[in-house]
Amino acid sequence: MIANPRAMSLSGEALEAIRLALSELGPIELVETDRRGHATELCREAAANGAEAVVVIGGDGTMNEAANGLAGSRTALAPIPAGCTNVFARAIGLADDPIAATDQVIAALCDPRPRAVDLGLVNGRAFLFTSAVGFSAEVIRRMHAHVTHRPLVRQSWFAVSALAAAIELRGGAPTMRVSCEGRKLDGAGLVVQNASALTYMGSREVGLCEGAGLDTGSLSLAVLRRVGLGTLATLPARLMIGRNAISHPAVSGLTDVVQVEIEPLAGPLQVEADGEYLGEFESVTYSVAPGALRVLSC
Repeated sequence: MIANPRAMSLSGEALEAIRLALSELGPIELVETDRRGHATELCREAAANGAEAVVVIGGDGTMNEAANGLAGSRTALAPIPAGCTNVFARAIGLADDPIAATDQVIAALCDPRPRAVDLGLVNGRAFLFTSAVGFSAEVIRRMHAHVTHRPLVRQSWFAVSALAAAIELRGGAPTMRVSCEGRKLDGAGLVVQNASALTYMGSREVGLCEGAGLDTGSLSLAVLRRVGLGTLATLPARLMIGRNAISHPAVSGLTDVVQVEIEPLAGPLQVEADGEYLGEFESVTYSVAPGALRVLSC
């Protein structure tokens, strides 16, 4: 069992309760992560040692690390969500509460029927549900500069970060060129989606792209052609009423994508994956690894 002790909705009492519940299945080893990438190292070691499953407790960032350690192996991921958004856990049907999800994971461990899900790849690094280049990645970078465990404050920082990024980029020339299957699109931002629905705001589903899914063998894209205060004012409203991003006149969509290349038009490209800022890159390539991760859930 791997746990991120800094996960936003994981108290010491909750972690002990989860450990005790899982220990009823047999001896269990608890290891807490203490640095970035630690969950990847631990999961890779568990897979190399032939573990059938690894229980991972944490948020989407921890699950992303675990997926990178388990990708392509026979070892299954048994996730217990304990973060702020828990998008991946919701996507595979788990409860948002870590104690309730523990009951689901215990049931899955008692009758293991692993599900094979696709992984998106950005420059070879795996992601579970979404990755972005440009505008959205800049928003994530700004948010990470103001880390907080208070959900309302975190949401406020998201809005402030989005507004600041939009003001900085508004009316400017395109910053990237997206090339996919002979088609080229210039824009200021790109979202690549691997899961069918994203739940950044509680249980409310946000559909950025069309045709995405964890078992489609492909990715879906939304290219933000331009950024401005008008876009920032109207695009979120469409998402809140259940429409996807590509219904907006400033956004173009691509579906059933297996590989896409992004080249910079104005400096290095900022990239994020599953809500974690990855840094700046001179070029970016996306692809998909069908059925690369085995997952245990309800």
